[in-house]
Amino acid sequence: MITFAQPAFLWALPALAVPIFLHLMQRQIPRRVMFPSIRFILKGQDLQHGRRGLRDLLTLLARLFFLALIILLFAEPQLQSKQDIAAVGTQAQVVLLVDVSSSMSAGDLSKFLQETVTSVDQKLGSPAWGLIVSGNGIGTRIPVGLSSELLLAELAKVSALPVPGQHGAALQAVPELFKGGAGRKLCVIASDMQAADWGALSLAPLRSKVNVEVVRPSWSTENMGIMSVERRVFGGVKGRRLQASVRIRNFSLDAKDVRLRLHAGEATTEQAFHLAGRGIETFVMELELADARQAEVTLLDADAYEADNHYFLSITPQAPVKVAIIHADRAESQLEAFFLKRALEAKHPGHDFFELKVATPLFFIQERLANYSCIFILDALKRSTRFDVEALREWVGSGGTAVYFSGRDSISCLPLLKDGKLTEVTAAALRGDVRLSRTYVIQQIDRTSSVLAPFAREDSDLTSFPIFRYADLTAGSSGQTLLALGNDAPLLIQENHDAGRVFTFAIGLVPSWSDFPTSQSFLPLVRRIAETSGTGGGRGELRWMIGEPIPSAIKELVTSGGESLGPEPGVKDLGGRPIEVNISRRESELQRLDEAESHAEMLAGKLASAGRTDREDAAYVGVTRWLGCLFLIIAAAEVLLANVGIGRKSRA
Repeated sequence: MITFAQPAFLWALPALAVPIFLHLMQRQIPRRVMFPSIRFILKGQDLQHGRRGLRDLLTLLARLFFLALIILLFAEPQLQSKQDIAAVGTQAQVVLLVDVSSSMSAGDLSKFLQETVTSVDQKLGSPAWGLIVSGNGIGTRIPVGLSSELLLAELAKVSALPVPGQHGAALQAVPELFKGGAGRKLCVIASDMQAADWGALSLAPLRSKVNVEVVRPSWSTENMGIMSVERRVFGGVKGRRLQASVRIRNFSLDAKDVRLRLHAGEATTEQAFHLAGRGIETFVMELELADARQAEVTLLDADAYEADNHYFLSITPQAPVKVAIIHADRAESQLEAFFLKRALEAKHPGHDFFELKVATPLFFIQERLANYSCIFILDALKRSTRFDVEALREWVGSGGTAVYFSGRDSISCLPLLKDGKLTEVTAAALRGDVRLSRTYVIQQIDRTSSVLAPFAREDSDLTSFPIFRYADLTAGSSGQTLLALGNDAPLLIQENHDAGRVFTFAIGLVPSWSDFPTSQSFLPLVRRIAETSGTGGGRGELRWMIGEPIPSAIKELVTSGGESLGPEPGVKDLGGRPIEVNISRRESELQRLDEAESHAEMLAGKLASAGRTDREDAAYVGVTRWLGCLFLIIAAAEVLLANVGIGRKSRA
C-alpha cells in the first residue's frame, strides 16, 4: 500500500494538462517550395486538411512522466509494510518519554505534557500508553497499558529536577515497555532537545525498532545565569568583610541591565550592572559580616531559566588547601619546584593558603592521594608505572586537580598518561630555539574559563612574556584550549574527568623555556588553579554540583555520618565540614539541538524546528530513491526523443 508523507503536493497533478495543451497548440512552420504547376499545391492542401493532432507521441509521454515524477517526489511516497497493513483497526501503543532535566523548568511543564498527550490521543484514537521519565537517569517507568486519564494522573506528579540531562539509558529502555501484537508502536519524546543533553545521542537505534515522534515546547531560550562565585573573607579587629567575585553569563544577543543581591545572615547589599550581549563578565560585591556562616548571591532579574539565578557559598574559616609538587631527580626540575613553591607560599589577605608537599614520584606510593586537592607534576612521570597513573586517574575522577608542566621528557610522559586514560593530549615534538633567538607570545585566551577570568583585564601581562621553547601539543576531543600561541599551538589545555580536572601546560618552569615563572601572571594563575580545586579532600569546605558525580571526600562524610545531602542547593554541614551544594550550570545554555551546527550529525538530521514534530516510521519503506532513478531515466529518454524528432524534421 502506497502512502504519501506530503499528500498536498498531489493537487499539482492536474498541471499535467498544460503540456498536452501546448502540444496541441504547436503549429509546424511550413516550408516554402517552388512548383511549376498549381495542381500540386491544390493536391497538397487536400492532403493536409484535418491533420492537427498529437505529434511525437513518445516525446509528449516522456514529458508527462517527467512532470508527474517531480510531483511525486515532492509528495514523498512511501510503501507501507505488511505489519502496518495487518495492524489497521488495532489499538496503537505509545510510550511517552518525558525529559525532566533542569532546563525543562524554563516553562510550564505540566501544561506542555497535557497538550502533548491530548494531541497524540486525538490523532491515534485513544492508544494504550506507557511512560518513562528521564532526568540524569531513569525515574518512573510504566509499561504500556495506561489509559489517557491514568497517564495524565501520573504526569501530574512529574516536575523538572535540578539535574543535567542524561537520557541514554531511557532511550535503550523504551522498546522494553511495548507489548507484543500487530498494532502501531510509537515513542513520543517530550523534550526541549537541549544540545548539552542530546548532542552526544542518536535516535537511529530507537527508530530502527519503533516509530519516533519528537515534540518540543515553544519556550524562550534567552537566559542569564550566575556561573560561579569566588569569595574572599578579610578578617580584622572591627569584624569580617566578604568580597564576592560573581561571574555572570548572558546567553542572549541583547545587552542586559542586571541587579545582584548579596545576602549573608542579616546583612544584605544590592548592586546594578550592565552586561553585554553574549558576554561573560565578573562583578565584585562586598559585604560586612557578623556571625554568618553562609552567603547567597541572587540574580534578581527574572528570565526563562531560574535555576542558575542563585549561588550559595560558605564563608566559614577554612583549612589550608593541601597541594603536592612532584619533581624529577634533575637540577632543572628542582628549580621548577622552587619557583612553584615560592608562588604558592606567598600570603595574600582574603586568599586561600596552601599546605605544600614537595616530593619525587615515590609520592604516589607513600602518600594517600585523597588527602590532597591539587597535584602539580613537573614532567616527572617518565619512570612511573601504570599503577601510579591509574591511581592518579582515580583521584582525579573523585574531584582532584592534576596540573602537568611539559619538559624534555614530555614526548614519553604524555603517552603514559594517555594510556592510563588521564589525558588525551599528545606531544608531537619540542619546538623553539635553545639559543633564545626566537620568541613566541600568547595571542589567544579563552575568557569564558573561570580559571582565566582574572586575566581579562588590559593590565595583565599574560600576552606579553616571551616563550622560547614549547611542546607541540594536540588536544583530544574532550580538551578545551585555554591559551594558545599566535600559530594556534595550544599552551594550556583543560580536560574534565567526572568531578576532577587535568591541566596540561606546553611549557616548563625554567628560564630556558620562557619568562613565565618571573612574569606577573605566574603567581595568580597557578594560585587560581590550586584555589579552584575545591572538590578534593585537602581543604576545609567541599563543593558539589547537583547531578554531577559526588567527590570521594563527600562520599566518605555521607557514609560515615549516615546523613544525606538532599536534593536542594545550599550550604550543608556534614561532620562539621561545610559543603557548598549548587545546581549544575550545564543546563544554563538553552540552545536547542536543531539550532546547533552539528545537528545533522547528532540526530541524523531528523528533528524539526521548534514547535513542530518529526516522524520517521520504521514500519515504512521509502520509495523515493526508486522514483529518483526513474526520474533520471525518463529525463534522458525525453532528451533523446526530442533530439531524434529535431533531426527528423531537419532532414525533411
